[in-house]
Amino acid sequence: MAKTLAEVIIREMTLNDHEEAVTIWENAEGISVTKSDSRDNIFRFLQRNPGLSLVAEKEGRVLGTVMGGHDGRRGYLHHLAVIPEFRGTGLAKWLVDECLERLREEGIEKCHLFVVKENDRAMRFWNKSGWTRRDELEMFSKEL
Repeated sequence: MAKTLAEVIIREMTLNDHEEAVTIWENAEGISVTKSDSRDNIFRFLQRNPGLSLVAEKEGRVLGTVMGGHDGRRGYLHHLAVIPEFRGTGLAKWLVDECLERLREEGIEKCHLFVVKENDRAMRFWNKSGWTRRDELEMFSKEL
């Protein structure tokens, strides 16, 4: 039986969603759950970016997540993930669209995200959704 988005709501992510969100992320291709996803770190992220991280929920069950934030200039999306039985329903697009609208309301005009190169499903999703791949950029990181 095909899943529909009837009765699904999108709402602001809260710290109470942390456990379900981490479970979804752990089971999503291309998302590595690390110490930066600890309860304390997610709390700090949500506090710095109020109203920008979202969950899709149906009957009290979290079906998908997207974390959004900005630095005052550019927006960033993290951890877009939908449980397997709701993939292909338009739920991921709905989460992204809602998050981008909230970023626009904050005055943000451009948004970035990171995708694991081998995550073909994500590459197809973002290409189909009108995002531009930036071949001229490389990412650097450093532990602090």
